[in-house]
Amino acid sequence: MKKMILVLVTVFILVILASCQSTGPGPTVWIDQPLNGSKHSVKDVIIQTHASDKDGVEEIQFFIADEQIWVQKASGEQLAEAKYVWLPTSPGKYMIGVKAIDAKGDVSGLTKIQIEIMDGIIDEIQAEASLTPQIFCEVSELKAPELLLPDDGAQIKGTPNLEWSYPEGECEPQAFVIDISPDSSFSDVSLGFGTMDLKETSRQLPLETGKCYFWRVHVITPGGVGPNSTIRSFCVNQPVLPTEQTTTITLTDNANCRTAPGKDYPVMGSAIKGNSYEMIGRKSNNAWFKIIIGSIPSGCWVASSTGSVSGDLDQVEIIEDIPLITPSVSPFIITTAIVDTQPPEISEITISPPVVSAVSPIPCPGATAITVTVIASDAISSIRVYAENPETGEYKEMNDIGNHQFQTTLSPGNLPGQKSILIHAYDGNGNYARGDWATFTVIPCLQ
Repeated sequence: MKKMILVLVTVFILVILASCQSTGPGPTVWIDQPLNGSKHSVKDVIIQTHASDKDGVEEIQFFIADEQIWVQKASGEQLAEAKYVWLPTSPGKYMIGVKAIDAKGDVSGLTKIQIEIMDGIIDEIQAEASLTPQIFCEVSELKAPELLLPDDGAQIKGTPNLEWSYPEGECEPQAFVIDISPDSSFSDVSLGFGTMDLKETSRQLPLETGKCYFWRVHVITPGGVGPNSTIRSFCVNQPVLPTEQTTTITLTDNANCRTAPGKDYPVMGSAIKGNSYEMIGRKSNNAWFKIIIGSIPSGCWVASSTGSVSGDLDQVEIIEDIPLITPSVSPFIITTAIVDTQPPEISEITISPPVVSAVSPIPCPGATAITVTVIASDAISSIRVYAENPETGEYKEMNDIGNHQFQTTLSPGNLPGQKSILIHAYDGNGNYARGDWATFTVIPCLQ
């Protein structure tokens, strides 16, 4: 019974936290304690808060009502913690607020809660434990969820966003389970995930481009599993990478990329059919374009007949003053381009520690970050490797630590449960590889 109460208290705290976070521009900031609506005696009240921002958190500000009472400098890390001990002077209801500022000077919205200061001693732990337990549905009462987005058969560019819902009723299930499979038989649902509760009814999920997927949703309750929703499918297409300000050429065939505009000039590298390349120069007659490829950041030239142009050619610089280099005096050997179409290889992914404590609602001693290490290589060119935590939105380039090993650290997030990390690798010729999902577990810490 005590374990059940502890679980219910944990879920309640997580729900309160989700409603007490800023969502405006700038950092995300939330109040760990005290809890919104909690009651306290006239004594020291510990205000504890965390803030996160991809550019780093520089400062956290504390407010009572609209009056700033304290400013704590942060270390510039992506996740920062701050505490302030406040002594209320008299009973009453008080608004506590916090703001955060990132390294760019962007300021978050004001995250605020309200607490009540009362005469006498308030047993907060007993008050939390007396929460009315949630009544879950029996298995026979469970219904099939409804799929909302994407539409069946949709063609999606970039990261798909899955949305679903559950019919209202007199009881509720415990959580959702989302099955995602490359085939309609759902023989492999390793791409799927589960939710902590019923509050999450959508998620953006990075999936490999160029493939189609089937998905469905069902609910669970402590007594068992509910019926599946209908099945839908969608396909993920390669996103359009260039921005509107970038003029590009998308190759319709493999092409030699040369030192200068002309077939008599030496070959520096190869451009790959189907890839889009940024244009940084052109001949005035638009017969040749200077492009950037991964292995030659200074640029090289391809014939305009090898692809189609997107964007405004007038924004691309005209380059006419090009010294003539003939094969007889060229320091290069003219050869047929070696076309690299093989993606990098990702052979091993490890996460340490495999089990980590959540950084809130109550911070725990020990690790508050995970270290991701991956072995990746490419036979032809150098590679860049990235680690992604889809739940927190972190997407970090990994450091090359030698022997084909790449490493970085990520925040584990605040919600307990089994989590997944995704690895992306790109070689110098634009080939892409995605590693298998690597998992770790976040556990709550109540002390």
